[in-house]
Amino acid sequence: MDVLVLIDKLDDLVHNARPVPLTDQVRVDREEVYDLVGDLASRVAWCDYQEEFRLTRPHSSGVGAAARFRIEAPLNHSWVEVSIAEASRPRLIRERLRFYRLGRTPGWAEYTFEP
Repeated sequence: MDVLVLIDKLDDLVHNARPVPLTDQVRVDREEVYDLVGDLASRVAWCDYQEEFRLTRPHSSGVGAAARFRIEAPLNHSWVEVSIAEASRPRLIRERLRFYRLGRTPGWAEYTFEP
């Protein structure tokens, strides 16, 4: 298989990826969970896949908060930049992601907290 064809197929896989919903239930007030998830400085406590985590803005929570970290995945060692794009306490946190080579691949993460 030609290298350019392989790159095109991989590019199609990345850009046509569908969201993956994850659901979990905990017996804690959603405001407390929102505060934990919405504070980027606390991510290292509950995300075990992040290496060399560092904040890139003075504030670690709220709209505009941002961080950078490295992912150690099989066959992939890339940097990820995450910033909080939308925050509506205590219901929603939407994050903007940039990852892979030179941060060219956009992504997003959305956390919704329901009673």
